[in-house]
Amino acid sequence: MTGSDKKITLWNKEGVLLGTVGEMKDWIWSVAVNPITKNIFAGANNGIISMHNVEFNTIHGLYQDRYAYRELMTDVII
Repeated sequence: MTGSDKKITLWNKEGVLLGTVGEMKDWIWSVAVNPITKNIFAGANNGIISMHNVEFNTIHGLYQDRYAYRELMTDVII
């Protein structure tokens, strides 16, 4: 999500802020995501276009007889 705060932020589907991806010097008018290459593109009011590559490592967890891993960046599968 982007806006007048000049930041590109990443949120999960429940609306929880995951972090700031980048920041620009002017208002950001549009943002696009390419899920295959994991790139985020943003266009600002001053005409600058930026690209950010977001990589997430697969996280695995094991507790007693339960195994969990992350899928699609934010979903946890048990």
